[in-house]
Amino acid sequence: MKIFRIYLVGESNSGKSSILRAQQNQPFNLNISQTIGIDNWSFIKNQTKFKIYDTSGLKKFEQATIQGMKNANLIIICFDLCSNTAYKDVEKWLNIVQTYKSITPIIKWISNYKRKMKIQKN
Repeated sequence: MKIFRIYLVGESNSGKSSILRAQQNQPFNLNISQTIGIDNWSFIKNQTKFKIYDTSGLKKFEQATIQGMKNANLIIICFDLCSNTAYKDVEKWLNIVQTYKSITPIIKWISNYKRKMKIQKN
């Protein structure tokens, strides 16, 4: 069986865990706890095992994320569009991906409106 590894990377509170929860058909939760280290979920489709890794955005886990994503088939850089540092954060992660994966990334913008939704609910 083939294994296809997908890594969700980005700064803390950028919505990585929310994306993983959506993939698992779990309801949206504004109070989701912070990921410690790397969490993962897998499923099988068409004789391929897909493993999705939800990485911590905390600086102290950055090296674990970098080591893990070296085996990735797909890396998704997540960011919070409402963050003042979002573009700088994306640039940082693009540089990390290019440095450790030796690839030219295909760039697609996926943003997270979690913080905006939180503001609108208050």
